[in-house]
Amino acid sequence: MAEFTGPFGEVVSYFPNGDWGVGTCTMIGPKLAITAMHNVYDKEKKVFTNKVDIYPGCNGPNITDINLDVVSVHTLQWNKEYEWYGKSKDDWCLLVLDTDMSYKTGYCGVARSDTPTQFLGYKVTVSGYPGDLNRPLMPDHKIDPNIPLYQFYCDGTITRGNAGLLNHTCSTMKGDSGAGIITDYEGEKRVIGVHTLGGEPVDGASHNTGPYIDAWTFDEIMKYRNGLP
Repeated sequence: MAEFTGPFGEVVSYFPNGDWGVGTCTMIGPKLAITAMHNVYDKEKKVFTNKVDIYPGCNGPNITDINLDVVSVHTLQWNKEYEWYGKSKDDWCLLVLDTDMSYKTGYCGVARSDTPTQFLGYKVTVSGYPGDLNRPLMPDHKIDPNIPLYQFYCDGTITRGNAGLLNHTCSTMKGDSGAGIITDYEGEKRVIGVHTLGGEPVDGASHNTGPYIDAWTFDEIMKYRNGLP
């Protein structure tokens, strides 16, 4: 039987021109997830997705054995500088869900980086739905209930913090974009950044990167998690 393991979900985005994309998100509140901005916005074409579905927490060989929820996203919140300039340090997006999924997936705390190197050397985990190890989507973009949907975890280390980005050594692949970079901090699992880009090592440091949670991002997360907007 399939199991729900951790506060993760697959992101399926549909664009007005018929394009679609797949990524990962991490639950950071009862109705709040964080992902990569490029999962929901094509910066080359300057086009937003017109629909985002989340398949929360599914992990197992027979997903027909459970009631696989499909949760819609009704609000996006992002740093407008990514829309304007497309910089990697701004490649994150909050997804406000229609449904409270915490009873199934739980959710992580978040930790703010007050300096770029605050989490240098920390052990981290990235968990997502890498395309090279998972199943394809059906032609109509729906998940095929007869094909397994697996999460894959990888542990690593933060090797660099600079210019709004963290570098980490977790092995990743397309489909992992948007996964939280998670560490043990102050006695609990916390998201400290969002994985957005994989690559070969540069200057001895891993080129798997993503923006860290700076003070402004942290405040935005807290507003939406507390339901203030």
